[in-house]
Amino acid sequence: MKIKKKAIALPALLVAGTYSTLMAQTTQNANKALSEIAAGVSGLFDNAWKVALAIAALIAIVGSINVYSKWHKGDPNVSSAIAGWVGAVVGFILMGVVLKAVFTA
Repeated sequence: MKIKKKAIALPALLVAGTYSTLMAQTTQNANKALSEIAAGVSGLFDNAWKVALAIAALIAIVGSINVYSKWHKGDPNVSSAIAGWVGAVVGFILMGVVLKAVFTA
């Protein structure tokens, strides 16, 4: 009876040791892969932030031309046009800030 217990215990210990070693290596590889992915995503959002600022600048330029045109024509609703365009630019910038904060944190 003692021989059977030892015969079963030794392979079970070998399997458990091998499993724990493989899991440790897998966990290290997974952590390394996740760190690389996070660094790549962070780099993408830095570039996306610059693009978002460039688009916001274009929106501001188009909006200022539109507001100037309305003001020059004597349109009484110039203040609402100003509010709309400024809101669009601020909203676009805030969207970029929120996305950067969420994905780079």
